[in-house]
Amino acid sequence: MEQLNRRQFLEKTGVISSCVTMGAPLWVKKENPGIFPGNISKRDLEVIRSQIRSKKAGHPSIHFNETRLKEIRHNARGTHRIYVDRLYRWMEKNVSWEPPEITGEQGNEVELEESGAFLTNVSLAFSISGKREYLEIARKWALKMCDYPNKAIRNYGIGIYVAGLARSYDWLYHDLPVSDRDVIKDSISHILMRMYTDAQPGAENPFWWARSYIHHDFCIPMGGFGEASLAMLGELEDADKYAAFARLNFDILMSWIGEDGSWHEGVADWCYAMAPMLWFYGAWESTVGENLMDTPWMRNTATYRLYHWLPDNHYVNLNDSFRSGRYSTSGSASSHLLRRLASVFRDGYAQWLADQDEEFDQKPSPKGVYQAPYERLSYQFDPIEYPHPDSQTAAWNVLWYDPTIPPVPPGQLPRSKHFENLDIVIMRTGWSKNDTVVSFSCGPLSGHTLARRLRAGESISPSIYYHDHADHASFTIFANDQYVIIPPGYARRASGFQNVVSLNGADYNTDPSLDIRMEAFITEEDFTCAVGNGTEAFLPQLGIHSYKRYMVLLPDNWLIIFDDLRLSDTGMKNSIFNRFGWTVHSDPNTHRFDIDGNKVHWVSSSGDKPLRMFMLRPREYGWERSFFQSINGKPMLESLTLSKPEFYGASQQVLSAWTWDEAAGEPGCLDRQDMVVVLSGSEKAIGFAKKPGISDDLSGIDLGNRELVLFGSDKKNPGAFFRVKNGRVY
Repeated sequence: MEQLNRRQFLEKTGVISSCVTMGAPLWVKKENPGIFPGNISKRDLEVIRSQIRSKKAGHPSIHFNETRLKEIRHNARGTHRIYVDRLYRWMEKNVSWEPPEITGEQGNEVELEESGAFLTNVSLAFSISGKREYLEIARKWALKMCDYPNKAIRNYGIGIYVAGLARSYDWLYHDLPVSDRDVIKDSISHILMRMYTDAQPGAENPFWWARSYIHHDFCIPMGGFGEASLAMLGELEDADKYAAFARLNFDILMSWIGEDGSWHEGVADWCYAMAPMLWFYGAWESTVGENLMDTPWMRNTATYRLYHWLPDNHYVNLNDSFRSGRYSTSGSASSHLLRRLASVFRDGYAQWLADQDEEFDQKPSPKGVYQAPYERLSYQFDPIEYPHPDSQTAAWNVLWYDPTIPPVPPGQLPRSKHFENLDIVIMRTGWSKNDTVVSFSCGPLSGHTLARRLRAGESISPSIYYHDHADHASFTIFANDQYVIIPPGYARRASGFQNVVSLNGADYNTDPSLDIRMEAFITEEDFTCAVGNGTEAFLPQLGIHSYKRYMVLLPDNWLIIFDDLRLSDTGMKNSIFNRFGWTVHSDPNTHRFDIDGNKVHWVSSSGDKPLRMFMLRPREYGWERSFFQSINGKPMLESLTLSKPEFYGASQQVLSAWTWDEAAGEPGCLDRQDMVVVLSGSEKAIGFAKKPGISDDLSGIDLGNRELVLFGSDKKNPGAFFRVKNGRVY
């Protein structure tokens, strides 16, 4: 196939068909067990092709037509002037750029995606301004970008590259010489044919990403492929087939990610997946006239990002995410994505978050957005920052900003939220700068929708969950404007890097079909509680009968964590020297911690208010502390482990109380045969039952004037709790 020249390849016919019929959800009917489920049949394609064949009507058509362009030009002098001026300034600043060399080697996606972004910006700048200098720059770039090695098409960044070519072809169509249009069209056609053919099941040289439906590296090539196909409707014979193929692939993606708006790779990777998805959906609506965004997941996804937002304008960075909340080239900025969601759903909260993200997007580097972040980041301390994140917003804020949607601050939203597909709970004391944010994760890799389908017998590509972490029942704490108890960062995915418990030093199982779940999420005026069941996370041979973690956040600046691990008979017999560990991590570059008996204080390098943890149970244990450092000796992660080198019996409970209030005193602890109780502050006591049922006589508990909230006494209902005051249960 590589020996064919482009003209020969374009003339080559014959399409490999696949094997799933419609009439039921795409993941239900399977006719060929040798191929991954979700493949698309000829009938699937024909249904969508018939919908779009007659829809193309001249140029421009993707993202705007002539009528819409007139409106954009009008807005450029008024409501959108700030964004149009930014686009022009960006162009003037970078007018001397030359197209980078495209080698097709691994890691070349940065150049591919930068090229697509630059050509998009200069093409829109000319479309609005009519400035001939911009047209000449666009022509030069587009023609140079038609000179690429065939092997570059193997790189997933080719999707953004061909989308950039297609936008220039569509937007500049009437201003380009026919000879230039023919060259650009020929190159787009060649790339699309190659991408379509090698994305088929059974292809001679298939793309690795072609069945990785919910990997962000699937969205980048598939979104660009689909957008470019829409630009070629009426120009290329098979463009409607290609566009239908992209549409059906994104339908499969949507069927695998639930409805809560969460993205399993993390809130930074969300940007890298959302950008090409929104570009394709926007191009589909402008050419076909159908709004593909009206789905539950899309309606909820801005809320997913919003709850991960931190008061320092960074983000909770679970899984392969980053504190910046941005990821690699096309995911290096995010305000434009939120502008689009705000516009489509008339969402004032998304518009507010776009304002916050835009402030960050416009900041000069360094700001933690990394080029092509691969696994070497797990042991290298200084990754290369992406140099031009504003290039990603320059055109799209012009096209997507809707000034009729007023920003709405999130202060009236619930403080805490449960994202049910991933089973992530974000708990907040509020939305202001001084508020605390706690994350708690306890779901299967890639979410429950995928796990259920795997348990039903489906097969998947393992690459789907390559960016997930084994963080079952893990938590993080952001307090006093500091991220203190942290996730491990990019690529450190094993449970040993998470804030979890362990038995005999073993990492968690990484089977994505496991039934790991958040058993309860309770929000009351005076507390938020989440209960995670991580039993199946442990390797079967360890003999764990059950493991639950309770997280209770109180508005008076306390977090109570109770871990309850119980062994089966097998677990007790496995070893007479069972070793239990309970671990949390911090960043040694920003925080140090001091241990004083059962008390641990984390203090920032600037001496800001500390985070304090009181280990209330067990009574006897040792502390272990260790550094994970880069090969050049730079510390990257520091762990603190409560260690029981030899524990006997059938169970192990750990009770800890955390506060970020400097004025808070040391909490008390009542330990009874049936329950353990934390006495924090003067009004509330938080208790956890050690066994089902509740004692008939609670009058002997000395709580002072405190009300006891007791969890875990109803085995059949993990979300049940009792309030006890003056010995009376209610």
